[in-house]
Amino acid sequence: MRRALIGFVSAVLLLGGFTAVASATAGQWSDAVPVPGIQTLTGGDDSSLSAISCPTDGNCSGGGSYVDVNGNEQAFVVSQVDGIWGPASAIPGLEILNVGNSASLASISCADAGNCSAGGIYDDGPNSRQAFLVSQVDGVWAPAIAVPGLEILRTGNDVDLESISCAGAGNCTAGGNFNDTNDLYESYVVSQVDGIWGPAALVPGLAALNLGGFDDIKQISCTGNGYCTLGGIYVDGNGDDQAFVASQVAGVWATATLVPDLEQLNVDGQAAILSVSCASPGNCSAAGRFQTSNHQQGFAATQVGGLWAPAAAIPGLNELSGDRSSRVESISCTSPGNCVAGGTYIGDGDRDQGFVASQVGGIWGSAMAVPGLTELNTLGDASVDIVSCTSPGNCTAGGTYGGDGWSYQSFVVAQIDGVWGTAIPLPGLSALTTGTGASLRALDCSSDGNCSAGGIFYDADDFSIAFVADISTPHPSPTPVPDLPIVPAFTG
Repeated sequence: MRRALIGFVSAVLLLGGFTAVASATAGQWSDAVPVPGIQTLTGGDDSSLSAISCPTDGNCSGGGSYVDVNGNEQAFVVSQVDGIWGPASAIPGLEILNVGNSASLASISCADAGNCSAGGIYDDGPNSRQAFLVSQVDGVWAPAIAVPGLEILRTGNDVDLESISCAGAGNCTAGGNFNDTNDLYESYVVSQVDGIWGPAALVPGLAALNLGGFDDIKQISCTGNGYCTLGGIYVDGNGDDQAFVASQVAGVWATATLVPDLEQLNVDGQAAILSVSCASPGNCSAAGRFQTSNHQQGFAATQVGGLWAPAAAIPGLNELSGDRSSRVESISCTSPGNCVAGGTYIGDGDRDQGFVASQVGGIWGSAMAVPGLTELNTLGDASVDIVSCTSPGNCTAGGTYGGDGWSYQSFVVAQIDGVWGTAIPLPGLSALTTGTGASLRALDCSSDGNCSAGGIFYDADDFSIAFVADISTPHPSPTPVPDLPIVPAFTG
């Protein structure tokens, strides 16, 4: 008894200066609104928000494209500071590069508030596309630059920039693909170190896989300076689509490899990695699709300590779909072995529905239909397009569904402490949408219940307009544990 009592007293003494941890709570979405200032840039023409990144609560940056008053397609950025969205602005310097008058922002990543990097594409001449990079430092956007060295690699006239990820301010990696004079496509990566972008380079080993003349990076995830993992698609010598992964360690890219066992699963040659998420260096998950003999199937693969485990179909998806097609669109991991994936499957009546699946402690649970989404999805065309998780069991997902009146709308749904709530239409968006529909294109969460989202809606004249929406959850002060009197240890 003496040892037990001393242990109890010691625990009380240790707790005296500590506080209890509150569980996650549901937040409240604000109504979606047009991106401030976007209609000043467009003069009432088209705009679209395609990317958003939120490093801290109420501090985000996003961007997309718009058609200016002269009818030229340009790219914009917009920032939120302390919960308030400022006006959209044209990306500095991009109009000078964009002599072909067709530019758009594809991806953005913020390491901390006011320090972000973004990338996209522009036309540097008639029927000639190039990629750009732009960085924000302490809230100020520097002029856009062409991706260094890419003009040397690109001997054709087409370039794409798919993804960018920043592990620290001024330390980012981006990637995409380009074509050569024979119209063969190859992937490139480019890294920023201490604010300076180095030259674009080919992904090592990918040329040996890409015997069919096409490869592309779909997503990059970085968790430390010089520590990133990417995934994508290539065409092999038989003309089949296959999936690849590659990792950067201490700033050096290792050779691209096939996802283990995926080639055996992909019997009908339509595999691709569509999403990658890393919780820490060398601990990542990748997800996408492969093709069986009669349908497409969603899968995930996990990297542990730098080594990839075999790819496997998401459990329960075949049962959910009745052996019809499915795919994973997005995956988000908060710690090694703790991830959530979302995507789409063909359900009863050949209607597209949305699903989510959770990995806990390295084990994937069964996929489940998003609660409440089937009821919203009266047209039978729904998908979970984006998942953003901030701690194990606490995520927000969103996507698009076909609703009443042949109009497409956007939904959001939250997972709190491992339990999924009911999908709801993104508040305020249907009131804005007087045209043919709306689409959620971007979603990012900074902490449990604190996220921003964006995309497009169509007005009565069928112009697309960029929108933003936010959810905020005040973090309650943890309940103090009362100090207890110190009980002298029993010595008898």
